Formats: sequence, structure tokens, C-alpha cells
Amino acid sequence: MNALLRQIADKASEDLSKLIEEGAEDILKAIHKTEEEAQSNDAKPKFCLGFKITVDLDKSAFSCDLSWSLKQTLGVCHTIDDPNQPELSSVTISGAGESVTLAREDFKTLARRLKTSASKASA
Repeated sequence: MNALLRQIADKASEDLSKLIEEGAEDILKAIHKTEEEAQSNDAKPKFCLGFKITVDLDKSAFSCDLSWSLKQTLGVCHTIDDPNQPELSSVTISGAGESVTLAREDFKTLARRLKTSASKASA
């Protein structure tokens, strides 16, 4: 291995261990908070512990940084419309001697209600 890379690897591995030891109390608190939040949101806990090595070639120096965070994400999923599939304006469902016709907006409302009911039932 190149001498520069060997020096960086050796010092960085020492620094990683020391930084984790120095930050252990705060890191453990963050891990526990991640677990608690995941349980309350019925989600899988994700904790990020990052180690970054920055080499400044102008100064012939490098720095090592340890960071940690609770992974919190907000997201939205969208379906992609198929241009070959015509959009439905309504659907009629029949069964048990009855039938009901639902318009597109009715499906959206029904989906929101089902989601709300499912999240309340799992809580």
C-alpha cells in the first residue's frame, strides 16, 4: 500500500476508536432515542454512525470526523400513470345481492379512511 494511504488508514482507525469512546454516552442516548421513536411509530429503527476522512492536500493534513444521527424521513409515494391504460371514472362492485358504484374520488376517500383505521388498529 502507498505510504500516504497507510498513514491515513492507521491514524484514522485509531481515531475512529477514540472518537467512539469519547462520544459513547451521547451516541448511546441517540441509539436509545432511535429505538424508542421506531417503536412508537411502528417502524424499523435506523441509526447512522458516520466516519469521514478529509484530506487537505494544500496543507498536507487530514482530519477524521465521527457523526451520528437519528434517521428521520418524510416521504410520499406516487404511482406512474400508464398512458396505454384509460383512466377509470367509476367502478361498480356487486355482491350479496347489492351493488355500489364508486367514483375515483370515492376510492381516494376510502383509501384514506382505511389507512387511518389500520394505523389506529395497530396502535
